[in-house]
Amino acid sequence: MAYVDLRKIGRAPRSGKVHEINYRDSSGRRRYERFPTKREALEFEAKIKLNLGGVRASKRSERTIVNDAFEKWMKYLSIHGGRSNDGISPSTRSGYESIHAQWIASTLGEIPLAKLDRETVDDWRMTMVSANGMEPSPRQRGAADAQLARLLAWCQDQEYISDNPAKTRSGAPAPRAKVRKKKQHIYLDNRQVWRLAAHAPDETTRNIILTMATTGLRFGEVAALTAGDLDPDTGEIRVHRAYAMDRGKLYIARTKSHEERTVMVAGNVLTLLADRASALMPDDLLFTTLTGRPINRDNWADRKFGKAAKAASTAVARLQGNLGVKEHKGPHAWFGPKTAAAVERAQKISSFGVARIGEQQFDAALSVLGETVKIVDLREGDIDFPTPTPHDMRHTAASVAIRSGASVKAVQAMLGHSSAKVTLDTYAGLFPSEQAAVATAMANALSMPE
Repeated sequence: MAYVDLRKIGRAPRSGKVHEINYRDSSGRRRYERFPTKREALEFEAKIKLNLGGVRASKRSERTIVNDAFEKWMKYLSIHGGRSNDGISPSTRSGYESIHAQWIASTLGEIPLAKLDRETVDDWRMTMVSANGMEPSPRQRGAADAQLARLLAWCQDQEYISDNPAKTRSGAPAPRAKVRKKKQHIYLDNRQVWRLAAHAPDETTRNIILTMATTGLRFGEVAALTAGDLDPDTGEIRVHRAYAMDRGKLYIARTKSHEERTVMVAGNVLTLLADRASALMPDDLLFTTLTGRPINRDNWADRKFGKAAKAASTAVARLQGNLGVKEHKGPHAWFGPKTAAAVERAQKISSFGVARIGEQQFDAALSVLGETVKIVDLREGDIDFPTPTPHDMRHTAASVAIRSGASVKAVQAMLGHSSAKVTLDTYAGLFPSEQAAVATAMANALSMPE
């Protein structure tokens, strides 16, 4: 069954009935009907589908428009959706509602389910625009397409329709362009993590950086930690909730996997956190703003972390700028022999020295740690790095664990991934390849007999 605009193929009849519906009747014979308007043609097509069983023969599909179906779907997901089938979070629902309002409702929202066919959905895909006339990015197009398919799959399960027009007739998803990840993971080494922490504008930012880089917690999980969640004797941190954002407002939610877990922190970082927790009540947040309020991730990432990240990631370049030298390893400034020689020359001429990074920020830390923590100095071998995001601290923790020999299951447990597959898919390149070992074993097993 198909709708054809005869004007587009140069077959418009003089009668003015240029909108044609091609279909097969119940006996399988091909037939067609022509109409003066597209609306009449599509109404006829819907009736034919109902009669032939292409769409569930029910008045519900005729009187339920896409927008109404979406509202019913949201109510259903609010109760039965999510990873644990106990309701999606408010922020997830807001995301779905935003996609629907921006990309789906303005074009398809008023169409009855009975009249929503593959041609209409395909036209929507190819000519997709937002409610205010903007064209979507590939990522936005894919998200809207996937959401419509899920909505109509639910309608199919609820027996509003018997066929999902957002999928092929075989039930496969419609072809979509692959969307590349916006940003590659950034993995910092030990000295780079401490260099970043030393550039933090305050103790709270410094401690969050170190906590994320050593435990792999998500920012929302870190922001929701209380003093009582930390055991200063064992270094265990109980992770059982997270801050999330919905329409600009923070609220307490479950962790992303909806499961509680425990992570460990030790050494200098444990000392810093234990000192902070000792001054708080068990239910007090471990990290807050200066006014004692929960930390808004976006504000913190821009005003606090972002400034520290930009300064720390270009520290070697700034030193070389002061010395009047350039030395790189790949795309990044490198403190190599040339830079070291320039530092030595400058020290002979004047009292120039490689200044300690973040001296003021670490005053409090030194009073707690004594000589166990030294101020981070730039030294030969240091290299600048791409400007990281807060989430790159989580990636850094994963990379350290993997390179230290942790198993996939151990890394999964630390990061709170829903499955080991997620861990492997995210960090596959960091786990040591077994191909070389397999090749050696095969060569030995099949070596030429003496």
